[in-house]
Amino acid sequence: MKNGQFQILVCSANLGNAQPDEESMALWLPEDGQCNQVLQYPAKYPVRDQFSTFDDYVDEDKFDLIVIGMQEATFDPPTEEDLNDKDAASTESGSQSKRKPRKGKKGIAKAVNDLSSYTASRDHIKSSMVRRSVIDRSGHTGRPNLADALGKESGQTGESAMIAAVADSNWDLGTFVLHEMMTKRLPSYERIVSYQRGQMRLEIFAYHQKRDIEVDVIYTKAQNTGRAGLANKGGIIAELIVNKRTRLSFLTAHLEAHEGAAKYQMRCSSLSDILGGAKPSSTLHDASLTSHHCFVMGDLNFRTELPAYAHGNQEAEHRQKIRELVEEKDWNTLNQADELQKALRVKDCLVGFNTLFCNFPPTFKVERSPGYSYIEKRRPSYTDRILWKSNHLLENSVRPLLYEPVDDFKSSDHKPIRAAFSIRLNEAAATARPKMARRRSAMQMAGDFLQMGHNPLAHSSIHRERLYLFVSDVTVNMGAVGSSLPNPYISIVSIPEEAIKSSTSRLERLKRKLFPCLSNYNSIMSDEWGGPVERTPQGWPHSPVQKQTAQPLWEGEAFHTEVKTFYNDGRPLDMTGALVFFTVMDCKNSKLVPSASDNVLGSFSYNLGVLLKDFRPPGELRQSQANASDKRTSRRGSIMNLFRRDESSQQFTAESRKADDQPLDEQDPVKTITLDAPIFKNGLETGRIRLTLDAWWLTESTAKAILGTSGSASTIQRPSNSSPAESARMSARMDAPQSKRRMGGDSNLGASHTFSTRRDPNMVKSARFSKSTSLR
Repeated sequence: MKNGQFQILVCSANLGNAQPDEESMALWLPEDGQCNQVLQYPAKYPVRDQFSTFDDYVDEDKFDLIVIGMQEATFDPPTEEDLNDKDAASTESGSQSKRKPRKGKKGIAKAVNDLSSYTASRDHIKSSMVRRSVIDRSGHTGRPNLADALGKESGQTGESAMIAAVADSNWDLGTFVLHEMMTKRLPSYERIVSYQRGQMRLEIFAYHQKRDIEVDVIYTKAQNTGRAGLANKGGIIAELIVNKRTRLSFLTAHLEAHEGAAKYQMRCSSLSDILGGAKPSSTLHDASLTSHHCFVMGDLNFRTELPAYAHGNQEAEHRQKIRELVEEKDWNTLNQADELQKALRVKDCLVGFNTLFCNFPPTFKVERSPGYSYIEKRRPSYTDRILWKSNHLLENSVRPLLYEPVDDFKSSDHKPIRAAFSIRLNEAAATARPKMARRRSAMQMAGDFLQMGHNPLAHSSIHRERLYLFVSDVTVNMGAVGSSLPNPYISIVSIPEEAIKSSTSRLERLKRKLFPCLSNYNSIMSDEWGGPVERTPQGWPHSPVQKQTAQPLWEGEAFHTEVKTFYNDGRPLDMTGALVFFTVMDCKNSKLVPSASDNVLGSFSYNLGVLLKDFRPPGELRQSQANASDKRTSRRGSIMNLFRRDESSQQFTAESRKADDQPLDEQDPVKTITLDAPIFKNGLETGRIRLTLDAWWLTESTAKAILGTSGSASTIQRPSNSSPAESARMSARMDAPQSKRRMGGDSNLGASHTFSTRRDPNMVKSARFSKSTSLR
């Protein structure tokens, strides 16, 4: 952490199936993650519109997280024969000596080995645990090194052979070499992710000496996009959570190569396939939606396409013109001709992601030597890239610091790339939880427990309120939906799941176990205060299903749900960084009943944590303001203050007396938000949703009166000519203690007007306040 910011370094390299040398690795990865080795001023390739001088970084400052994505990262370490051939070739002059081919596997054995490398997944973190346990049992201490691994080939027996045998199931010699190199460069870091799929690798290191940072891995998944399902192309995604409140995801990918419109479309569709495939099976949304910040890196293989040569057959002239632009350092023209920039503009992939201006030479395709010597048969292109996307209302939380290639990396035909970011983590939000009464004796608690209906919170002394969300006036405009029209409905999904998702009872679970045919369909579950609510088989509330339309409309209230801010036992539910997903689903059931097999058509994520940070329960605000007023009154009325003439006593002036005489501030118990936003699926924009969201803090009496628990008529005390907004405000005041009501200062609130009302779906629809927020 630097100045309260979380510092990360994102690195990507296509290794070209060759072992990198120590010198190249030292240029790519800073020694022990030191920030000042990377963030230097003046920068060779400065980030546009970035004015930081980085003078405040010292030797002790290290990146909190270092993420390394690699492609074509499988290789065999060179043997002694290979090194001798290389030395002999370097000493020869005047003759074109050819290197002797290395002896290896042939025929079927080689084909099986290659196929295994293109399909296998290896989680080296898990295999490291197995290897360490075997090593510990043998009495060996320390980490196995490359010499131990090579012992198996050299005919060694005993401990070295055992270590190599354990490693053989999930490790190869190239993996040992890379791990040794990275561990040597980053000795103060802990490897928390080490995942390999085919020739792709994702390595994540956390600075383990940071006491105020906790990083947990949520999941790591991979998806193949190569032909016949091979893993020579595809991607790996890892999602992490920092300090239990900020989720970060990292995607490394290797996409289809070569030029042409068909290859461009394959690259765009592959990114969508990776986002959709590399996620847990129980998750409806991809990492670009569930994470607060998502980063994409890798050899994306997008090429340079000059408009003047886009539809011609002058490929040689095309390549020559691009090389001339590189020599002239015309980065503006090259960036305008970049296929990835075009894809982001026209929304062909990674919609909502950002990528920085490439203020440097193209990274592909070069000779394996320092500097930029481009191969004649390829267009110089920005194939190696880094992008990022921030979730709703978090767009200003990520600040790019660096974006540059490693010019003198010489062991690959790609130049590695790296980017540094400063991230503002989600701040802890105040938790809305019931305040428990002071400690009571065991006998008193036992009596209360029996008297209050076995409710552990029944003796709570606080005025409890719960947050309800009402969704109304919903309009969805879908894009291309295919040959058949969907049967759409809206469902609300949350992170954390406990905020909205209802867990099924034991009876319900037993019924679904005995009758599996009923387990795929929705059910009606009763909220404690809000009565029956229709929910999907996964437990999410949803709207009615509309039949065969790409432009569904729900007039009035579509549905509502309670947002739980505390557990049943009174513990607060941390809502920092909480997200709510308004998800458009396609009902596949012929009876138009939501089922577990329904497909997601698109989702919009709303930052509920920001809403809860500014929108507190009225009762809680009244209590805190009353406590502050009592504290001021107690301090001013103290006997000792009569004899004090110090500076502190002068603080209680006429202005403070005037503040004490005023009524406590009243917050509208309803906050109305108008959403008009695109919906996304797997990095693509699939449509647009418009809706009105009313967030309403309700007490138990108000909730039961407005929502009804059995569908029968209920009563509520309010003036007969009041609007729904006034009703909500008055209900909040009438539910407050009598002393707080007097502080409200409204003499007419005591007038009682009784009338009968059923649950009115237009009640929330018509509520509009000056605090409404419109998202465009």
